[in-house]
Amino acid sequence: MKMKSAGIVGTGLYVPEEVRTNEWFKRFNLLSLNKIFDHAGVVERRISADGEMASDMEAKALLSAVKNAGIDIKDVDVILDGPNLHDQASPGNAALLQYKSGATNAVALNVDAACVSLIAQLDIAWAWIATNKYHTVACVVSTMQTKTADYTDKSCMLLGDGAAA
Repeated sequence: MKMKSAGIVGTGLYVPEEVRTNEWFKRFNLLSLNKIFDHAGVVERRISADGEMASDMEAKALLSAVKNAGIDIKDVDVILDGPNLHDQASPGNAALLQYKSGATNAVALNVDAACVSLIAQLDIAWAWIATNKYHTVACVVSTMQTKTADYTDKSCMLLGDGAAA
């Protein structure tokens, strides 16, 4: 069997509008503002709006990637999705993302691998494309850490929300 090559043809990103700077965290007296920047390089983070779900952010990132690739959302054969926090217990975000993005021709699969979800997705996508199983695979990840952040712990200062495809 002849293996096809695979590559990334489009990327997309979505970050919420609300910006939370280091100054915002002064009220919690967890860590000096200089230490946040010096140790982690964090200057600002994005915060999802009330009612905004991870799948909403993922759909915006996916549609941006599709546009960037110069294809139509209906050209996507498979959606691989790995949010760090699903909108609900079941179905997972992949099905919600398929619906919200209008990817009616796509199979949707959750790839829950925590911090390495995107790497796992890229590996799966490459294998499926190389073996001619599928031709266009969308890999999508999101983080929505601020909804569950503990603002009594200094690690909350590193958290933000957003999605990439």
